[in-house]
Amino acid sequence: MGSEKRKFERYVFHNNERIVVSLTLDNGGGTVEARVLTISQGGLGVVIEKARIPDLKEEAILFLKEVDGKGRIAELAGHSLKVKWILDYKPLNNLALGCEFIDLNERCRLEIDSFLTPDQHDGATGRSEN
Repeated sequence: MGSEKRKFERYVFHNNERIVVSLTLDNGGGTVEARVLTISQGGLGVVIEKARIPDLKEEAILFLKEVDGKGRIAELAGHSLKVKWILDYKPLNNLALGCEFIDLNERCRLEIDSFLTPDQHDGATGRSEN
């Protein structure tokens, strides 16, 4: 089996680190909340309630309206994301989404990098290269 290659290292949020974002569809759809599971300079991994966004498709553009839960990444608000993949396991009520940042600025990239630094998390990181 081949190993997965990632362009960016990602941070996996622990269960006690509840990060919630408000996302707006660029097609005029309403705003929905999603829980952030992972973050990297490349994008976000989120979980969203299936019923809140039933017609979402890959390549859809989402606008990151608000970030709640981690002050350091609040600056991500206002950036756009492109849905790269959707995991829809039918027995569950949620969708998992892999979203890529479209217009992330350097300042936000540096904030994201701080999640990968052990001293920012009492010596432990949620680093994942898988």
